[in-house]
Amino acid sequence: MNRLNVQLFTLLICSLLSVGCSTQYREAKLQISSEDLIQMVADINAKEGDQVVNAFTTDLTSSKPEGSTFIFHSGSAKNRPPSSVLSIDDITLIDPDWKDQIAPSEFVSSAEILISAVDVIFVDTVDSSNDRYFSLLIRIQYSQDGYYYFVASSGANEFSFSDTKFQTIVHGRNGDLVIESDDLSDEYDAELADSVKLTIYADLGNNQYAYVGQISTMAGLGNR
Repeated sequence: MNRLNVQLFTLLICSLLSVGCSTQYREAKLQISSEDLIQMVADINAKEGDQVVNAFTTDLTSSKPEGSTFIFHSGSAKNRPPSSVLSIDDITLIDPDWKDQIAPSEFVSSAEILISAVDVIFVDTVDSSNDRYFSLLIRIQYSQDGYYYFVASSGANEFSFSDTKFQTIVHGRNGDLVIESDDLSDEYDAELADSVKLTIYADLGNNQYAYVGQISTMAGLGNR
């Protein structure tokens, strides 16, 4: 298990075992085991190398020892098709160069590729300096052995909460995305609920934004 996986595993164990030391926690039922979640990140790390490490290093290496990370996950299953998890018509809105990850012989268009499985992870972390970060990771399976990966992470404290909405900006390999959610905690200020839906917009510059799509019903686990 490499360094990134050990860090994620430690955070997951802290999230599960250190609730007594926390002031708040999330325990919505995940669709995936912590072991499978670790393996998923390992697979993406092996594929994307430094890009994934860079996107998650701040979130995963500077977390408080007692656990200060919420991990939200949503994935397709037999009774949940990919389109019900990730509703994005045009992947080029989040990654104009996404087709470079796909062999030319397999690439036709985003609309014509058959997506067989989708997993989405959203990470909310407060580090030892009390800075807060958010990361978005998407894995799309489009053939038996073919995967597309997208990773984006916010800078320190690039987020806001109003009475009705959460918003953050994450920085991908080819641009910025605005992520919003109306699913706020009823118990804690400036926190997301146990389960959330995310809406994504592409930042086109000059205060122009394009609606990208939605990620639905992500279950959260962790404590702070």
